[in-house]
Amino acid sequence: MPARERADEIPIVPTGVFEWNYFVVIASSPALMTGSESQGPRTWGQALSPAKIYRIDRLRLRHLRMLEVIHRCGSLGAAARELGVTQPAVTNLLKEIEEVFEATLVERDVRGGRLTDAGVAALERLTIAMASIDIAMNVAKAKSQTRLLRLGCIQVAGIGVLPAAIAHMEARGSLGQIKLVEGTARSLLSALLEGEIDAFIGWVEDSLLAAVDVRRLMVEPLSYGVMQVVGSFEHPLVNRMDVTVDDLKACSWILPRLHSHTRAAFQHLFLDNGSQPPEPTIESWSLHNTLLIVAASRLLAVAPNDAVEFYSQLGLVKQIDVAPLLLDRTRVSLVALNESRKLPAIEALIEAIRHVRHNRLPIPL
Repeated sequence: MPARERADEIPIVPTGVFEWNYFVVIASSPALMTGSESQGPRTWGQALSPAKIYRIDRLRLRHLRMLEVIHRCGSLGAAARELGVTQPAVTNLLKEIEEVFEATLVERDVRGGRLTDAGVAALERLTIAMASIDIAMNVAKAKSQTRLLRLGCIQVAGIGVLPAAIAHMEARGSLGQIKLVEGTARSLLSALLEGEIDAFIGWVEDSLLAAVDVRRLMVEPLSYGVMQVVGSFEHPLVNRMDVTVDDLKACSWILPRLHSHTRAAFQHLFLDNGSQPPEPTIESWSLHNTLLIVAASRLLAVAPNDAVEFYSQLGLVKQIDVAPLLLDRTRVSLVALNESRKLPAIEALIEAIRHVRHNRLPIPL
């Protein structure tokens, strides 16, 4: 039997290591949940009647995948073809899962089928469940039995608390396997909600949080700072105390792509002072490459103060004083889903981060 077909037959039974994740996933349905999510986790069966537990025990991964396929394809017929079953079988699967959730999850009409609001809300949580099963199967098949943490991070995380936290876990023997995934805070938040990563270190700002239900998130603040303008030690502006927005506009810049946090800070620097931001001479995704190019040229860049301080200590770049012009403040945090924070790998990372922050350990050079 193919691996995917075998996986489709896995019952969604909340036992052992999966108890926390699957209880939260299933009980997230308003019809199945009693009390408030803010009260925290409960043991299996505490909030559900025996009859509901029995119905949930009948669910298979095929039920969960069916919702995702209907949402993507827009019809029960297309879902049947992709799942390799008949359309009546899909109709029966839908009836079973709607009985468990006690809600209409799919609305059918002449154009096909689409998820209701309840169906979309359920799929958001079930997506995490399916991704959790995929990673659990991969971990189980791996030769190494060390725990795996899929950790997203913005580039500045490597200059902040992360290296010292990893060194602390290594010294304590709590360092398992870590898969680092770099990206923007927005892309990492999407990956977290899709179950593709377990946690991420990134910028946490109001515009980012406005798009999600923040009650689902655990946010551990790591550092606060400010964006800074930076140039080489030979740049004519580095020793001036009266730098104006016109002075900055006359310079050449190396910047990250649009829609990044750093690029937004650059744009605000000019727009908030009544001037249109200039186009960059060079666009670079790599913070490291950006600051090395700045060190070897007369280009300017915008970077977080942690990065500026680190590369300044290496004798490569120097902050340009633009204090009167006001640059964006920054907040870097560790973000995970509430239902995942009890994973041993995440608990070990949180303990290490708190140790580093409490003792203010230096960045390993």
